[in-house]
Amino acid sequence: MKVPTTFKEMFLFNATVMGYTNNDWMSIILDQFDPMVLNIANSHRLSEECDVLSLVLAKQNIEIQLTEFRSVMLATLRSLAPKDWDTEHEVAWNWLWENIERMLKAERAQWGKPKQLGIYIRWLGVQERALDLFIGGLSDEMVNYFRREVYKRFFQNAPAGQDHFKQSTTRLYFLADRVVEITLDMFKRPRKMVQEISGLGLRHVGFGIPTEMFGPYVSAAVDTVASMSPDDHALAGFRWSLTLVAKILVRAVGEGATLVMRAINTNQEQAMKKAVAIAPRGKRATELLNISVGTQSISPLFWAIESGALNSARAMIIDLLTIRADRDVYYYGCNELFTRHPDIIQRLCKDAPTLLYTLLDGLVWRSRLTVQAQRRINYYVKHLVQDLHGKSSQSLSWLAAHGDPKVIVHPVVVMFADLIWSHLAMYHFLLGRCYFLFTVCVFVTSQAVLFRHDGTETVEENVIRFACRCFLYFFGLSKLCFDQCRLLATDLKTRNLRWFRCFPIPRYLFSLQHGGTCLLAILLILMYIEEPIMWCGVFSITDKGPLIFTNNCIEAEQAKNTYSILSCFAMLLYWALLMDFTLFSMRTDSWRLE
Repeated sequence: MKVPTTFKEMFLFNATVMGYTNNDWMSIILDQFDPMVLNIANSHRLSEECDVLSLVLAKQNIEIQLTEFRSVMLATLRSLAPKDWDTEHEVAWNWLWENIERMLKAERAQWGKPKQLGIYIRWLGVQERALDLFIGGLSDEMVNYFRREVYKRFFQNAPAGQDHFKQSTTRLYFLADRVVEITLDMFKRPRKMVQEISGLGLRHVGFGIPTEMFGPYVSAAVDTVASMSPDDHALAGFRWSLTLVAKILVRAVGEGATLVMRAINTNQEQAMKKAVAIAPRGKRATELLNISVGTQSISPLFWAIESGALNSARAMIIDLLTIRADRDVYYYGCNELFTRHPDIIQRLCKDAPTLLYTLLDGLVWRSRLTVQAQRRINYYVKHLVQDLHGKSSQSLSWLAAHGDPKVIVHPVVVMFADLIWSHLAMYHFLLGRCYFLFTVCVFVTSQAVLFRHDGTETVEENVIRFACRCFLYFFGLSKLCFDQCRLLATDLKTRNLRWFRCFPIPRYLFSLQHGGTCLLAILLILMYIEEPIMWCGVFSITDKGPLIFTNNCIEAEQAKNTYSILSCFAMLLYWALLMDFTLFSMRTDSWRLE
């Protein structure tokens, strides 16, 4: 039997020992127990957690006795800390649970909520069903009325809100529809909605929306629903759910509104420097790369790039890639940057190419001292060579696809590109080209060297020709088909397609190298179908006598002309594709590496 080690395991074990076998509701409270304990000093946050817990318990049709939870909780704490537990601990944890229990049972006279927890939970179920019926019965006229009326009332209550709602009418109507959907989803999927609303609150931080706007918007929405619905239960459920959503948004905005996020809205480098200056050296990278609210997080750097605040983003990258010393400890945010955003190169190539130079310059350290007219330079290219999982990084492919010749000759790019070429790519490149060259030699041997115009044949020549063509069809053609299937699967998986009229075409076929390889594979398949040796069979009778693997027979006469034409085009393609065999320079060939 496994010995319980964590609080949850020990709690469930003690609940079973104490006879509380039907303890599914206890597991639900346990999932919410940590944030309630951590926020016991914050009454507003604790009230929010209790409201969410009530919604989750409302989905369970079970009897709940909170005194049973307290008994098991205290027994578990005593068993986990037998030496440190004393009367002060007993009083403190009793006081904590009494506060939680009081909030779960609290009477909300203005909304008609009863004190008993079980009745209160059933009351929430009534509110959910009434709200579901109300929303499901809305006609198109009522929906349009809500869309128009909610903003009319909101702008009357808060005229300053017009400065923050400058979107199109379609966008405003979409936001109004989402408000109605969220109120019902809050009843049906409370915990998932808490995470989504927390993420939405973080985005409101980036948009610079003041929390003073949430109250008037909620009031406008509730007043609009009150003018539409005669059902008091539906109105109460809508008010309660939307108020809870507003509380979560205000909390998320309050926790996420750091100085860095506020500085991003100004898009001024000096403001960003002042915002980061107060952070300790060891936490500067965290301030710039990660802001968390609950289980949701947002990257201020990526938000600055997405919102177009490139001045702030440039100041953030410079600050991250500045080496700072504190006695024997050095702080450099390169590892934190690529750990948080391994696709930073791809994102900059797509959304902010002007910041590529700033990023690449920050990966170089040049000493201020010179020794014998030489200066020491360090290149921090580890994350450009391999990713977090130790596999090859796609940074070179992203830079090549970007197609900026000034970036591709940056010293950092040249350094890590030559490093990849000399230690890895060169061997694979040469091995692949040598195999292709060997295939070309075999093809030339089987099609030209062993071919006589006078029609004479020998058994040795026929056997060698047959062996060469078997190699072409079973090894050369199979490799070409495998490469084509791999490239096709990659483009289909990533939806990397180009449309020609109404037909989708994988984008890799528009490359001369890959397109030529695909055409070569098709020609070899047609050559295999028209192969004269296959038409003649292994052993044939010719005018010169019986021969094996011959291609001079009556059955093969019609196929030989077609085979010769296909062989001619295949020969031209082989030599055309062999032209890039001479490209040994990584600086030239880096544009085609994958």
